[in-house]
Amino acid sequence: MVMNEFYQLIQDTVSRSPIGAKAVAVKIGKPYSTMMREVNPNDKGAKVGADTLMDIVRATKPPCIHGERAWVQACPCLKR
Repeated sequence: MVMNEFYQLIQDTVSRSPIGAKAVAVKIGKPYSTMMREVNPNDKGAKVGADTLMDIVRATKPPCIHGERAWVQACPCLKR
């Protein structure tokens, strides 16, 4: 159940991105249909890998005034 919730969170992040899911797919270099299949918690045949997950995080994270890698280091922006 926990993994299903995790994949649902990933799917929601992609689907609700201000730039749109199709733009996320372009930014991460995957076809839209492939990306959406990988993030679908109900699709047991395809799952997002760690590299793709990090690409999704980078593509959907809000801009940070503290630098590109600040979100990894508990950036103050994440505490808002």
